[in-house]
Amino acid sequence: MDAALLKQLQTAPRRGAAGSAPSPAPLEHPSNAPFKERYEKAYVVASKRKRWAAQEHAEEVSENDRIQDPMAARIELGQTRDDIGTGTWTGGLVLARLLEALCDEPLPGISGRLEDLCTGVDVEPGPSTGPVSPAVAAKPFITDAARALPVVELGSGTGVGGLGAALFAGFLDVTLTDRPGPVLENLERNIERNVAKFRERGLYTCDRIAAAALDWLDVESIPPCGVLLGAELVYEQDSVEPLLSVVDAFLLGARRGAGGAASPVFIFANSTCGRPGYRFFMKRVLEDPRYEVHAVEAGDVQRMASPAFTEGIDVLVIRARNAA
Repeated sequence: MDAALLKQLQTAPRRGAAGSAPSPAPLEHPSNAPFKERYEKAYVVASKRKRWAAQEHAEEVSENDRIQDPMAARIELGQTRDDIGTGTWTGGLVLARLLEALCDEPLPGISGRLEDLCTGVDVEPGPSTGPVSPAVAAKPFITDAARALPVVELGSGTGVGGLGAALFAGFLDVTLTDRPGPVLENLERNIERNVAKFRERGLYTCDRIAAAALDWLDVESIPPCGVLLGAELVYEQDSVEPLLSVVDAFLLGARRGAGGAASPVFIFANSTCGRPGYRFFMKRVLEDPRYEVHAVEAGDVQRMASPAFTEGIDVLVIRARNAA
């Protein structure tokens, strides 16, 4: 994250606090060995390569073009080079792996759980920004209660983030969205093949997972949800205003509370390198007094989601500031 933006975020007063208190030194985090062991379970797909599209017209790719990542090995992702939305980007992989990790761990920087945030409960500094009691620090961010919240992913592309939410984080109602056409068709195939694979192994627990077309300029078409997900959504500056129209409607406006959550939450992962639109998005959100923004520190993202793929990835949790 840009140093100036990060400083602004870290020094902004937190709701419920009397002014800005100096941030104590971060707590030392436990070893990530238990998290790594999860990838050794029997249901891990044997191949360590991402599955490319099986259809006959898919372009042949070299070994160097494949993303070597355990999450990509467990989710079959049909993709081609025909469209930017039919490829898998690093932010989506990071988001999927982080959601899985948060089933066992708290979210660094936030002491509350996901359902606390979504019901408007105030939050206090968490493990990354201040001392909290061991009982609070040990709470996983995603619990059974949170999994009942309907989830919508924006700009799903190949669907790795939304599939991770449904298949590994255990959310029960997940809608993956993108624009109509080849991207949405590929997304539907990816959902179908992964649901079938998980059903076959007796690992499918989701009540509903579906793909849907979504026009960011038509906010009334946003499916009801309590949790909004997104990864790699802004490249150029001209994509920021349409995205903000969706975020505004979901967190503050016409679609707020449509999914049964009094204080909906937007969890967003995006690359910072070569993304001029992302800096503009961050500037707009941080300067808007209606938003409360929590950034997961880079070291925590690396520890929870894999050091190999998280450099230059920001993970943000955004909600309405006066949600309670």
